[in-house]
Amino acid sequence: MAKKYSDSRDDLSLLIEMVSDTRADQKAMHVEIATMKQDIGELCKVVRDGNGQPSLTQRLTSLEEKNNAQNNWLREVASSADKTTEARWLANAKLLGIFLVAVVSLLVALLTK
Repeated sequence: MAKKYSDSRDDLSLLIEMVSDTRADQKAMHVEIATMKQDIGELCKVVRDGNGQPSLTQRLTSLEEKNNAQNNWLREVASSADKTTEARWLANAKLLGIFLVAVVSLLVALLTK
């Protein structure tokens, strides 16, 4: 029976050691969590308020506005290019029509002689 008492004592000391280790781990986790909260707070401040420069949200808004302005400009350029291309096709079609009328007139004149 003395052996069982000794085993129980070993088990108890092992349990106490595990509890002690768990408490130490919990303390370390609390320190890490506090550090992470501080880091996240500083990061949020940089994103929201900036760090000597405009905040990231302001900079993102500015980029979006510039992007929208460039998209509008590109649409205007594309529309202008489409109109120019259309005008060129129309001018070419008129020239082709005039050329065909001249060729037909020439052929009619040659055939009627």
